[in-house]
Amino acid sequence: MSGGQDFKLSVAVRVRRQTGVDVSAWQVSKTTIKEAEAEESGRGARGSTKRSSSASAASMGTRKPMSFSFDHCFSPSSSTQQVYDTLVEEVMSATLDGYHGTIFAYGQTSSGKTYTMMGNADSPGIIPITLHDVFEKTHRRTEEKFLIRVSYLEIYNEEVNDLLAPGSKNLKIKEDPDHGPMVDNLTEAVLQGPDEAMELIARGESQRHVGRTNMNEASSRSHSIFRMVIEKASALSASDIESSEDDDDDDGDDTESSSEDEDPEARAKQRAMSETILRKASASLRVGSDPMAAARAIQEAAAAVARERSESDVLKEELKSFAKASSGPVTMAVLSLIDLAGSERAERTGAKGARLKEGAHINKSLLTLSTVISKLSDAASKHHDPGHIPFRNSKLTRLLQPSLGGNVRTAVICTMSPAPINKEETMNTLRFASRAKKIVNKVSANEVMDDKSMIKKMEKEMRELKAQLAAQQTAEPVRDRSGTVLKMETALREVDHERRELEEKLLALQAVIVGGGPPEDIKKIAEAALQLTSTPRSGSDGGGGPYRRRATISINASSNPAGGKLSFGQLPGLDEDGSGSESGSGAVGGAGGPVPRAR
Repeated sequence: MSGGQDFKLSVAVRVRRQTGVDVSAWQVSKTTIKEAEAEESGRGARGSTKRSSSASAASMGTRKPMSFSFDHCFSPSSSTQQVYDTLVEEVMSATLDGYHGTIFAYGQTSSGKTYTMMGNADSPGIIPITLHDVFEKTHRRTEEKFLIRVSYLEIYNEEVNDLLAPGSKNLKIKEDPDHGPMVDNLTEAVLQGPDEAMELIARGESQRHVGRTNMNEASSRSHSIFRMVIEKASALSASDIESSEDDDDDDGDDTESSSEDEDPEARAKQRAMSETILRKASASLRVGSDPMAAARAIQEAAAAVARERSESDVLKEELKSFAKASSGPVTMAVLSLIDLAGSERAERTGAKGARLKEGAHINKSLLTLSTVISKLSDAASKHHDPGHIPFRNSKLTRLLQPSLGGNVRTAVICTMSPAPINKEETMNTLRFASRAKKIVNKVSANEVMDDKSMIKKMEKEMRELKAQLAAQQTAEPVRDRSGTVLKMETALREVDHERRELEEKLLALQAVIVGGGPPEDIKKIAEAALQLTSTPRSGSDGGGGPYRRRATISINASSNPAGGKLSFGQLPGLDEDGSGSESGSGAVGGAGGPVPRAR
């Protein structure tokens, strides 16, 4: 991506607390982790730990202890709040200004990843702390309007499951030309506050795959991604909102009629989810199972559909409310908080059957992630093209693709166990972290500005200029027409001119869209468009006024009875084929009076 700022991945290592063992194979300082001396790592060890210390000493031989440097290193005594303040808060704050952000935890199984990201009742994790901080900061920025939407998914055995909709399994990943890889039909919920967010997380966590292994009583068997979409715009005053609502009254009927046909995919998703659970209930009745179980399944289906429909309605209402209460360009940023399942060895976890299959999928996706990181790291350090990068070899790396080398501020928390028995896995984690810190992303704020947004912004500017002009005319005598008042009138005319140009472009584009429709529709739009050029506007006579010359739109509906044909003159911004044009020379025209609305 060009034009962005260079942003190196921020990488930190967090050392988990030891339980029942007072030995560590590593020395931790503020930014460095160093391999402990052999005799030091074996001091106080007993049993299997002592044997592993001896093996560690033998593997070191006569070589010097290895040392790794990172942006931050957190000792076992560090709190999750310290990790957030030092590493995460900067990335989170940037998302409120339109910069995408990603935080993910990486490490072997039972090294403290889920504890770091989710925490517990006594020590909240990164995700709960982030949610509270997001709402605290947005509530303080009273001159801006925010809309926050969230989704929650897991990648289990290379299948993407929606944790907020239990019936939505094995969702597809699609490529969006503007936003990159996106999960299709993923449930989104609008958040009003952190408590509501924590309820959603609890709901999602109850659906996540967790299992017992020899190394962890509650081992995460899937990768989880909690995704926040944060939209921001300037807040409108109460009077501006009222004026905007008056302008929208004429379109009320159209909006209501079209709302009945929107979101067919969402309706299909709800129907599929309901049918799946109902089929299970019917099956249980057929084989003579407990009828109460079937009844509960039916109730669950009804509740799930009702909940999802309610959330969909809330989302639509919040989007409308956000559009009415804001103006100007909209910045939209995505903050992804990711808890990766840990790498593991079957001989140590004792995994068999389903657990063994889960571990194989986890290790395969983490190996792909390591390969991607290695290729990007080599390219960054040697300044060459990395060639093919296997992002598509796993669902995890495909969804992480924008966060690695894209337009995202990314921070990585690598968790590790200091126990000598885990030294080999810890060494792999530290090597991964060392490679990751070499990756450089190109980041820039993501501003969304379409023609309608620009018109809305210009209308606000016009209201402000008119108010200033009225105040100036009241305060100054009429004889001062050559001063400030005339300048303001000129600025007002220029803004009005630009607004009208944009409205004409929108009208023309609508005509192009319906070009294959019935001739009467084309004629209707043509008549509305020609009204814009039928009345000359003051200042547009070529005498050096602030307006450029305009051309008419010609319509040939009779040449094609089935659909009609549109041909454009030099309409500002459009050539005859409908493509972009800076200016043109056609018949002089202007637009006096109100601009007609396209229906």
